[in-house]
Amino acid sequence: MRTIGSKLILSIVLLVIGGTVLLGFFAYENSSKALLAQAEITLNEKAMDTAHYIEERFERNFVELEAFAESQEVRSMDIELQKAYLAKKLEERDSYLTFAIVTADGVSHYIDGTEADLSDRQYIIDAFAGETTLSSTIISRVTGEPVIMTATPINTESGTPALLLARMNGYDLSDVIEGVGFGESGYAFILDETGKVIGHPERSLVKEEVGFFDQTEEGKEQSAEIDDLREILTSEEGVIHYQYAGKDRYLGYHTLENGWKIAVVSFTDEMLSGMYGLKKAFLIIGSIIVLLGVLIAYFMARSISKPIQVVKAIGEQLAEGSFNYKIPERYLNRTDEIGSLSHTLLRMTDNMRDMIHNVRNGSTNLAESSQVLDQKSEELTKMSHEISSAIEQVDHGSEMQVQMSEDSARAMEEMSTGIQNVAEIAANIAGNSDHITEQVSEGHIAVRVSVDQMNSIQMTTTESTTVIRQLAEEALEIGQISKMITDISEQTNLLALNASIEAARAGDAGKGFAVVASEVRKLSEQTAESASQINRLIDSVQVHTNDAVKAAEQGEQNVGKGLEVINQLGDRFGEIVRSIEQISQDIGEMSAVSEEMSASSEEVSAAMEEMAATARDASDYIGEVKNAADHQLQTVEEMEQYTDRLLMLAEELRSSINRFSI
Repeated sequence: MRTIGSKLILSIVLLVIGGTVLLGFFAYENSSKALLAQAEITLNEKAMDTAHYIEERFERNFVELEAFAESQEVRSMDIELQKAYLAKKLEERDSYLTFAIVTADGVSHYIDGTEADLSDRQYIIDAFAGETTLSSTIISRVTGEPVIMTATPINTESGTPALLLARMNGYDLSDVIEGVGFGESGYAFILDETGKVIGHPERSLVKEEVGFFDQTEEGKEQSAEIDDLREILTSEEGVIHYQYAGKDRYLGYHTLENGWKIAVVSFTDEMLSGMYGLKKAFLIIGSIIVLLGVLIAYFMARSISKPIQVVKAIGEQLAEGSFNYKIPERYLNRTDEIGSLSHTLLRMTDNMRDMIHNVRNGSTNLAESSQVLDQKSEELTKMSHEISSAIEQVDHGSEMQVQMSEDSARAMEEMSTGIQNVAEIAANIAGNSDHITEQVSEGHIAVRVSVDQMNSIQMTTTESTTVIRQLAEEALEIGQISKMITDISEQTNLLALNASIEAARAGDAGKGFAVVASEVRKLSEQTAESASQINRLIDSVQVHTNDAVKAAEQGEQNVGKGLEVINQLGDRFGEIVRSIEQISQDIGEMSAVSEEMSASSEEVSAAMEEMAATARDASDYIGEVKNAADHQLQTVEEMEQYTDRLLMLAEELRSSINRFSI
């Protein structure tokens, strides 16, 4: 396994090597580009200077030849004078091979006596047009060697067209460029406007009139390599980078006024020869930099890796749960990142100790709290079950309450109907009691009349007997009415009792109704008691009436006794009148109370209807509460499960924390 020190050394060494190599590479490349750019400028300047030199040289030849043509000897067209003059000039000028006079027929007459027909030569045709011309290198028909011909018009005295022709060495151009080049292997060459080689270090190319771009079977590959140089024929000047014969080259060229091309060639490796020393210097300096980088990387890596090893040891102890390791003071006293890291690690260790201590205490508290929470959740679950059961009972009770409320409402409606009937009956009884009162009053009057007329009983015995019998019948009728009153009072008492029970069921809403029912019950009890008294009186009247009848039947012997009985009967009738009046008053009050009870029963009935609706709403709400209680019970059960899991996690946390030592 590679250590961080070795990785750091390797990284720094690679960085130094890479930086040095890149720096050397870019420096070499930029220097090479700058050197090549300067070389291109130099090549172009050399080509331009050579072109200017050749143009100046030929310009001197033109001036010189035109001066010869203006001489008297040449203009005379005397061949002997011309030969003598030109021979003398030839001896004085080594730049010419010979002179000749070209007559109008195109035949050249050389000073050595030879002749040649040059009428088809373009430079001859152009010279006859009136300008000094210069030919490309041509193979002389006389010598078979490459020559350069210059022709200029002669202003003959006779006006006959003639030319002064000078022959120059065809290798002169090769001689001119022989010393031109860039570096040891550099060279120059000259092409005419057609691309034919007219000046070259290899003179055979000139003699053979080789076209620079001509392809041959033997040189197809090389000819193909220089196809990129064809722009020479169409451009005035420039620099071309190309490959030829396996070597990288640069060519600078310039065009003469007559269309010839001067090209200067230089080899790239020679152009960059000055860079080899720079490359060597880069290698030496780079090696020194790499060596220094290795040393610096070693000491730097050691200064970094050693504290990291200490941190690793601390980390291993921390991983084992021990926080008792002491960080060396020399690392804490450092002012660099290692010192900052040491202080950070120290703070982290202290914080971890505090945190573990707190977590240990917290885990203990959590475990205890989880146990308490588990107990509470069990109690809450039990309570939730009890609440759910209670809500079910309440729900059942609410349903029963709804049913009972509806039954009570119906009972109140029935009671209201009964109370209305009681009120009607009471009204009827009140009417009948008035009638009875009138009859009893009449009977009382009759008794009084009977008392007053008792002295004449014997005379009216039969009439008295009849009256007594009628009185007995009326007493019997009063007994029936009293019995009816008793039945009504019992029914009223029963209805009042039912009303009290229903009022008790209705709660606060039936309190007022309970008071009314209590009053009705009291009145019915009073009515029953009065009716009982009436019954007792009627029974007594009937007994006395029967006695009176018997006495009437007995005759006159019982008149005294009948008189006493009639007096007693009058007293009893007075009491009956008072009782009937009291009953009539009580029945009136009972009728009013019955009407009030009827109105109250209607209110209670409406309240019972509202209570029934409220009970139904409460039943629905209790159903919702039951659903919520069921959901709460489910939540509590889930909370109990989570509490159990929390208790387990607390135990696991406490076990895990106990692994650490602080």
